[in-house]
Amino acid sequence: MTFNAMDYVETILTDDSFASKYKAEENSLGHDGAERLGQLRNMVKSMLDFAAKAQIQFERNVDHLANAMLTSSDSSSPYYYNPSDVTASTIGNTGASDMKTGLSDLGLSYKGTSILYLSGTSLRHYFKIEDEEKFNKIKTVKFNNKTVSYSTKGEEIYFELTDIHAADLDKLMALSFGKTEYAFSVLDYVKACLKSTKVSDSTKALVKATYCYNKDAKTYFDR
Repeated sequence: MTFNAMDYVETILTDDSFASKYKAEENSLGHDGAERLGQLRNMVKSMLDFAAKAQIQFERNVDHLANAMLTSSDSSSPYYYNPSDVTASTIGNTGASDMKTGLSDLGLSYKGTSILYLSGTSLRHYFKIEDEEKFNKIKTVKFNNKTVSYSTKGEEIYFELTDIHAADLDKLMALSFGKTEYAFSVLDYVKACLKSTKVSDSTKALVKATYCYNKDAKTYFDR
């Protein structure tokens, strides 16, 4: 007998036996079982849509999109998914740092930020070393309190934070050069993409799905 991820998704969305057991377990923990089941199902649907948008963006297995089952126009159907539109103003002010400020004292210039959608979401900041002497005086670099070293890409260097959980995509992750700290979240990258006129429609669809997945994951995990 084989059992894959989509079988489990189907179980979460439609299996009455699973639903009864899940609600009973959540009720026993002092939660509202029906509400918790709804939150789980919402998260699963946004996860499927997020995965599908990534498939399209990176042209992977596009004949079998992860969200293919979510086609119902009936809001009472387990296969209904119709998230509200996401804009830069939806995200609002996250409190992110100006990544360009104060870098001359570190011998660096800021070149940009990217998100990597691999098995887990990664946040990567790019810089160029402008003054080797100043840069070499930096004793410790930490990313989200973890000591990191840089990697080289062309004439630039980058620092990367890997495996950011879905519920943490809105959280500010600090990149610290000694006492100098810069805060930035995955949703800051999402916001920048949505504001840009140079970003493709498929990229914007992916970052919108990223926001929705984060929102539903936060609701489910941040009790």
